Amino acid sequence: MRLDQSSSLSVLICLHLWPFTMTIHERLDSLVERHQALTQTVEHLALQGEEQNKHLDKILTAREKDGENIRALARIAEIHEHRI
Repeated sequence: MRLDQSSSLSVLICLHLWPFTMTIHERLDSLVERHQALTQTVEHLALQGEEQNKHLDKILTAREKDGENIRALARIAEIHEHRI
């Protein structure tokens, strides 16, 4: 179905006036819904951040252990080189 210009104009006017045609209760309900959605999003993002921090801690711990192991192997190589 194709809208003619007058229908398109009517739709645009309705969309422009939409916030003003809502009752105060409808507007409050809409704001409460948006607030709840935003709160859930923030909580989800906070949980993701905590999970990423835990993962990063594990990576840093493994990196430190790898560094220690590499230094130990270097010492062993030096000792072995002096014996040869």
